Amino acid sequence: ATPPTPKPTSAPVATSKPKYGGTATAYIRDWPLEWDFHKHIKSARHFRAIHQSVFNSLAGKAATGTKSCEWGIVPDLAQTWSWTSDSTFEVKLAQGVKFQNKSPVNGREMTADDVIWSWNRILALNPRMDALKQTLKDMQAVDRYTIRFQTKNPFPTIMSYLAYSTTDNIVAKESGDFSRDKTWGDWDTPEKNWIGTGPFVFEKAVTSVRVELKRNPDYFKKGLPYLDSLVFLDVPDMST
Repeated sequence: ATPPTPKPTSAPVATSKPKYGGTATAYIRDWPLEWDFHKHIKSARHFRAIHQSVFNSLAGKAATGTKSCEWGIVPDLAQTWSWTSDSTFEVKLAQGVKFQNKSPVNGREMTADDVIWSWNRILALNPRMDALKQTLKDMQAVDRYTIRFQTKNPFPTIMSYLAYSTTDNIVAKESGDFSRDKTWGDWDTPEKNWIGTGPFVFEKAVTSVRVELKRNPDYFKKGLPYLDSLVFLDVPDMST
């Protein structure tokens, strides 16, 4: 058969530069039962967009193809990752990432020690990570920006666990409230304890009404976010 004649591609359309400022308003279907995102809680899906705006994970999941089922793992706090042996997995962190400038963390740099502490907390509190917990032999900071995971046997899906964006936010240990849970602390007062590395800073929560976030001026992804603020309204009634 005669091959089809290739069609010329059109020139790209010039787009204007993005504008900064403004507020975006979204909604959540249910007010969170609790705010500690490292636990597997029933309301996690209802406020995922909120905590993903305040915190970052090692990696995320994004569309990588034209079909809705084609997803891949993309870098976030982690720049690169690789298997150095059948049971040794290393993650290299982005450098110069700072926590938000709120007391008591005060904008200090995030390091490998923060990642290890966060993941020890996640493995202790979240039963959905049991498969990783059972196969994980050790976690250690090789240096300030490198984490080495040792597994008991080959575990090729480890990065999908580290990119489980519902619960795997990286936190600063000193931002938690240890008055109730002496071991792992409590992140259930977001105005005080939610201090992440993400594009927005948690400002205020009015119970069963609204959540307000403001732009993080020190976000490590330069030029982002474009918005000055985000507002999430509690709208439990679908018809509304």
